[in-house]
Amino acid sequence: MKIKVKDLRPNPFRKIDCYPINRDKVEALKVSINETTFWDNLLARRGKHGKFEIAYGHHRLVALKELGIKEVDIHVRDLDDTMMIKIMADENLHDWRTNPAVVNETILAAKEFLDSELAKCKNWNMANKFICRLLKNAKSFSNAKRDGAGQTTIVKFLGDNWKQWMVQEVLVTFKESDEGKIDRQATELFPTQRLAKAFRENVVKCEIPLEEQKRIAEEMIKDGLGYNQIENQMPLYNESQKLSKYADLLIGSEQTYAKDREGHIILNRIEFLNALDRIKPGVAKGPVIEGSDWIWLGSERIGSYNFNMTISCPFKTGLETSVCFIDFYKILNAMDSEIIKIEERENEIVVHSDRTQAGFLITQDDFNIPVPPLGIEKANEWESLPKDFIEALHFCSFSVARTKYKEALNCVKIEGNTAISCDNYRLTRYKMQDELDKNIQLLIHLHSLSPLIKHCPREILLNKEKLLNKEKYKSWIITMNDKIFPWLNFKNDEDIIFSSRTINEEYPQVEEFASKITKSKKRKKIELPKELRKMVARTHILAGDENGRSGIEYDVFVDIKLSKHKLICFGKSHLGWVREEIKIKYDGEAFQFRIRPVLLYEMLRKGFEITLLEDRQNRYLFLEGDNYKHLVSCFPDAEVQDQTKSVRKKRTQGKKFIRNR
Repeated sequence: MKIKVKDLRPNPFRKIDCYPINRDKVEALKVSINETTFWDNLLARRGKHGKFEIAYGHHRLVALKELGIKEVDIHVRDLDDTMMIKIMADENLHDWRTNPAVVNETILAAKEFLDSELAKCKNWNMANKFICRLLKNAKSFSNAKRDGAGQTTIVKFLGDNWKQWMVQEVLVTFKESDEGKIDRQATELFPTQRLAKAFRENVVKCEIPLEEQKRIAEEMIKDGLGYNQIENQMPLYNESQKLSKYADLLIGSEQTYAKDREGHIILNRIEFLNALDRIKPGVAKGPVIEGSDWIWLGSERIGSYNFNMTISCPFKTGLETSVCFIDFYKILNAMDSEIIKIEERENEIVVHSDRTQAGFLITQDDFNIPVPPLGIEKANEWESLPKDFIEALHFCSFSVARTKYKEALNCVKIEGNTAISCDNYRLTRYKMQDELDKNIQLLIHLHSLSPLIKHCPREILLNKEKLLNKEKYKSWIITMNDKIFPWLNFKNDEDIIFSSRTINEEYPQVEEFASKITKSKKRKKIELPKELRKMVARTHILAGDENGRSGIEYDVFVDIKLSKHKLICFGKSHLGWVREEIKIKYDGEAFQFRIRPVLLYEMLRKGFEITLLEDRQNRYLFLEGDNYKHLVSCFPDAEVQDQTKSVRKKRTQGKKFIRNR
């Protein structure tokens, strides 16, 4: 029968707006129609107002309209609603397999039709033949009448091509959608009903809010997750939204943590990392002492400990535990979300970010760590440090002994307003503007010196009784090999407590010896060239320590030799060497000295005049400024080491001279 295309209507049980149209299929049909003409492979029935309703072939109908074909010859039959639904269902199953959107609409159409047919029957005795074929007896009819058509009835109606689990899944989906547990449109985004089933089950299990389900579904589809992956990773996709709720609360505010409804700790990861960076210098590079490579996370502060120092930083975590630092820090640093969650379990803490979970062994044991007592930051005994305290430590750090000849020489001594350091052949004395308690001698150990300088302390906790009374203040004392090691406690403007191990030894009376030398009448002023600063800076690049190894700035040396009208600056390490020579106005006897380049560079910023002193055939170089004095032993009259000779021999010569002095 020839029918105008404009008079063709889709199957009334098919919701075109909800069913996707496969554009590839439409384009293929258009090519086929152009090449072989249109086959009469559409089936329709008469509708209302002279129109015709097709049972299947909706892609062909779209192709005909787009090609502009006005009239086609199709079969017209007398099809009831039952046949229209069954034909549509078979087409959907063939064309779309298990697409959730199509399957949902097909089964919904079948259920609505069956329920309407059941509504026409008052009781089993008055049921029509169609209902009697579907339902076996009066009991089945009564159940269906009360609850609506179930999965068995729907499958029997649609045919054996439709599986029980598919129908059951659709019925559960609609039920949970009506209950407000799931967003049905979110499940229909998935390409297969099996994936949609996994998604539905897990959003209900994880109690994900309706407004978030579509976003999570889109992200999972984009990431190409499979059935098992949806189940395993659903908590991670949900975690991103859960944590983001705390962003406004924690980011850009003074509050450092919050708790979710399960009581888990929510932290600002960036701020947490900044706090960990502050205590990082206090973490031992290896477990030299049990627990020294762990950090403690307290409700009010976090801290680190090794034998030489402990650092505590104000950061509220809401926790009371300890964790090994290195891997914990690396994982936190590698995460990419601003907000993290920390879940405490029996023997571990689990850190959650948007996509990452990591577990870390924890302990509530304190390893007998002798850290200063909690609340020390609120003590009344804190006193202000001199304003130039850091500069004094910086200057004196270059003359601290690196050997274990005498442990007191491994420290900077602070007494009154004076800071002193000496390594047995160099001595630095710095006079500060203000002074501390003259009755207390502070010895700040080399191991704590560099990190203490970086922390810029402003206050110190001074109480001689607390420093020396072992019985009363056990938690402030370290004992090892029957030696007592009290703590010196410093605090900076950020309320960070830096506690440094000190020793109970008297500092050698090096000042008396230095005073005799500086009073020597055999002295000569030498004007150094201004170009020496640049020479030192270049030589510093390849400077090495006493063993020829390149190291940190406080450990390396350069050698300076002055001879008649000539100055040589030389540095060498295991990586290479550098030597510079310049003419100067000097006509005295040749001599050379070794000095740390950073110290010399700092001193040259304040002047270029040095003094050469002689005492009992020994020579000393004396540098003096407004608030510092530096005395260094000179080497015997010898040529600066040639670059082809062993660096070890040169270092030994310097040590031998110091021993014979």
